[in-house]
Amino acid sequence: MRVNIGATYQPQTYYYETNSIVFDSSDDGKDKCPTLEPLVQDDNVKLWVMVGGSETYDTQIGGSTTVPVFAAFKAEIQ
Repeated sequence: MRVNIGATYQPQTYYYETNSIVFDSSDDGKDKCPTLEPLVQDDNVKLWVMVGGSETYDTQIGGSTTVPVFAAFKAEIQ
C-alpha cells in the first residue's frame, strides 16, 4: 500500500509529506493482509512498523522515485 507518513499525528491526511510503501507483516502469500485490510483511502492511521528497506517505482508523470518500505504489525485508525 502506498502511504504518506509522518512522525506525529496530523489533523488532515494531506499534511503528511513523506511518500512510502507499507506491507502487512503477517502476509501469508495468499493475498491476505489482516493488518491493512480494514484501511481505505484517506484514513488517518497510526502504524506500528519495522523498516523493510526501499523500493523504486515509476511515477505517473514519467519519472521514478525511491521510497522507504515498512512492514506493518499493527494499524489503528485515528
